Amino acid sequence: MSDTEHRQSQVSWAAPDEDTWELEANHGSALPVVPLRDQLEVAFAAGFRKTFARLGLPLSPIELRHVNGWPYVSFFIHDAPRKAGNPPPAIVLKVLTRVHPGFRRRTRIARAATIIEFDPVTATVRSA
Repeated sequence: MSDTEHRQSQVSWAAPDEDTWELEANHGSALPVVPLRDQLEVAFAAGFRKTFARLGLPLSPIELRHVNGWPYVSFFIHDAPRKAGNPPPAIVLKVLTRVHPGFRRRTRIARAATIIEFDPVTATVRSA
């Protein structure tokens, strides 16, 4: 076994927590600058949280974590606990979206958000 193979066999590839995490390979490879990774994780969640709220999407922020330098993402339903498990049955979700204040607010925003122009840098949405 070579030295490189030996080091790779000792690398842990554990998920950040028990939730479902997916490799985010669409935007390149591992980020080589460690300090930027920490900032990216914070900015990633903050940006998605703000944008999802402005568009009325029923998602909370997309969480980003790095495992051995590689980015992994996890999606969460708005206002649901992170450890919620499987989604509820369709009928329960349908009732929940009509009763829960957070879902009702997001639904109202989504209906009003006819997107004409979206600036991803400032998360500005102009609607009709």
